[in-house]
Amino acid sequence: MKVLAINGSNGFLGRQICKYFENKYHIIRINRNDYLLPPALLANIISSADIVINLAGARIPLVSTKRYRRIMYESRISTTSNLVNAIEILYKKSIIFISMSAVGIYDYANIHDENSENFGTDFLSRLCIDWELAGRSELLPDSVTIRSGIVLSREGGFFKRIKLPFSLGMGVIIGNGTQPLPFIHLQDFLRAIDFVIDRHLTGIINFVAPTFCSNLGFSRTLSHELKRPLLFRFPSFLIKIFMGEQSSMFLEGQNVKPKKLMDNGFMFMFPDIERALTNLLNTDHS
Repeated sequence: MKVLAINGSNGFLGRQICKYFENKYHIIRINRNDYLLPPALLANIISSADIVINLAGARIPLVSTKRYRRIMYESRISTTSNLVNAIEILYKKSIIFISMSAVGIYDYANIHDENSENFGTDFLSRLCIDWELAGRSELLPDSVTIRSGIVLSREGGFFKRIKLPFSLGMGVIIGNGTQPLPFIHLQDFLRAIDFVIDRHLTGIINFVAPTFCSNLGFSRTLSHELKRPLLFRFPSFLIKIFMGEQSSMFLEGQNVKPKKLMDNGFMFMFPDIERALTNLLNTDHS
C-alpha cells in the first residue's frame, strides 16, 4: 500500500481527505509540531511517503488585523517552505507533492484557466502568489498546485456557516449579485485529487465546477431549495466599511474554468450550483 502524508490533517479539508483515502493509502498525519521541526527531522517523518499533500494555513476570516494577516502569511509560506526543504533532503524525485492555493490568485477582470497569468494585486492574491512560490522546487517535477474555489460541504466551511441564516429567511444578496462565485462540491474536490494522482497530472490545476455561478445565482438557488424568501441585499458600501480590502472577496469574484481537469476527462458529479445544493440539502445522500 502506498503512503500518503498530509500536512494540515486536522483541518476541515484535511479530515475529509484522510477519510476519503483511508482504504487506499497508508496515511501519515503531519501535525502542527511536526511541520515546525527542522527540515531534517521532518524528512524522517515523511521518508516513506509516496504522496505529500500540503494544506496547512490559518483560517481566513471575514475581517483581519495586520497581526493576523502576518499569521495567515507565515502559516502558509513558512510551513510550505519547511515541507519542501524536507522533501528535498529525501531527494525522492518520484514523490508526488500536492500543495493548496486558491482562485484568489487571479484578478477580477478576466476569465481564467490554468494558463492565465492575470493575477490580482490585493492581499489575498499576493498571499497565494507567495504560497505557490514557496511550494516550488526543481527537485519536485511531479508537483501539483491546486487553485481551489469555495469547497461546499455539509461537514464544514462556507456552506455550513451560511446555511443557518438562509434557513431562517435571512439570506442576502451581496452588492449587485453579479460577481462570480467559483465553487466545487466536496465530493468533486476529493475525486479530483484522486484523479490527479491516478492520471499523473502536474502543474497548476483549477478545482472549480465548470458551470458559472454568481452570488445572486447561489443565493436564489439556496433560498429556493430551502423554500425560504430572499428579501435582503447587503449594500456594497457597508461591506467596504466593515471589511476594508478584504471586501473584494465578496464584492468581486474570479471567473475560473477547470480546463485541465476537463481536457483530461474528469467528470464532475456536481457541475452546477443547482445539483450541488440539492445534494447538500438532501440528508439521504453524501
